[in-house]
Amino acid sequence: MRLFCAFGTLLLLNAFSVSFAAEPVEIEQQPLTEISTAHSQPQYGSDSDPVGNLYSPFRQFLNLSLSFATTSPVGFPLLDFGRRCFPSKKLFEIDPDATSFSESAAYWMVWLARSSYYPIKAIEPMLQHHQFSEWKFIQVDRTGFYAFVALWKDTLFLSFRGSQDLTDWMENFDLAESDASQWGYRGKVHRGFDEVLQSGYDQVRSALEAMGGKSRTIWVTGHSLGGALSQLAAARLSREGFNIKSVYTFGQPRIGNDEFSNEFESSFKGSVYRVVNNLDLAARMPPPLQAASEFLSLFPRHKQLQDTLRHAIHSRKYTHTKQTASLNESGKLGDARQFQEEDDRIYWKSIQGGLLEKDLGSLWVKKSIGALIDHHPDVYICKVYKSVGFH
Repeated sequence: MRLFCAFGTLLLLNAFSVSFAAEPVEIEQQPLTEISTAHSQPQYGSDSDPVGNLYSPFRQFLNLSLSFATTSPVGFPLLDFGRRCFPSKKLFEIDPDATSFSESAAYWMVWLARSSYYPIKAIEPMLQHHQFSEWKFIQVDRTGFYAFVALWKDTLFLSFRGSQDLTDWMENFDLAESDASQWGYRGKVHRGFDEVLQSGYDQVRSALEAMGGKSRTIWVTGHSLGGALSQLAAARLSREGFNIKSVYTFGQPRIGNDEFSNEFESSFKGSVYRVVNNLDLAARMPPPLQAASEFLSLFPRHKQLQDTLRHAIHSRKYTHTKQTASLNESGKLGDARQFQEEDDRIYWKSIQGGLLEKDLGSLWVKKSIGALIDHHPDVYICKVYKSVGFH
């Protein structure tokens, strides 16, 4: 079930006639090394893929447009403006004993998450400059798994990279589930995310142990798919005796049902924070049960698709963890607050309202493009950079 792709197609078809250009940024950069995956391309137009049957004519357009928002920004030189928002004068600094959300910590965590998109030879000088003393990179080609562990003073940091291409998203949003009891939790989690994590988990654990992981505190971060892996890894590592101090994720999709999310939340007691940028579409996927009617109304002419989506949403009941900090349109990062699934119902209702307008004007186009652009990791780091006031 390709929820993300189905909605992304509909969203973009309303805005595909709008063209825009980014101002070129001339910087020296290393091209990201390609990570091959073993995922096969989805078979569009098959009887088992109703979304593909409905939307296959727009596959190429969808691939190009969603790649803009979800692939590594280094693959798009004109969009690699995130380096403008890397610290030029300040060195890495996090209070290892912090017990609440911090704007400064959010910046350094999104910096680590954003850095993970670069090749190793570009990341290592940055870690060395910021006085990290040891690091280890973990890469699994067949799943696209990529993470690194780095030691700063007496604190360990674990950063997961996000999706590499559209195939990752399409595979990851089929909504099949895994039983979380394998880690000692109740409920169920997204099988696609779980399988990606499992492909590299043992190597991550070994890297942490080699750096004294069980005698140190650990901070975990990631953007997009990396955010999903961050929460799942934190859940599993904590059950194995590692001291997870804090988790910061950026543009993270939902990873499990309400039973899992509630137990995860109570286990970490307010030390897990999701940062969501303005209209970011991925952070609202899969849609919660509370937003089912608004989301389904986006497909009024496709009853088969509606029925498939309705069954997935109602049977899975995915929810988010509650501590959420929002980045508004102007780039201000608010304090972490208790997220309510009702918030996403309002989001989908606003999208629904745009679709029902007879004249799809500039506001709808802005929302359509913004829902994708706002997921980009460069947008995240630059907005947090601006909000914190680093130079």
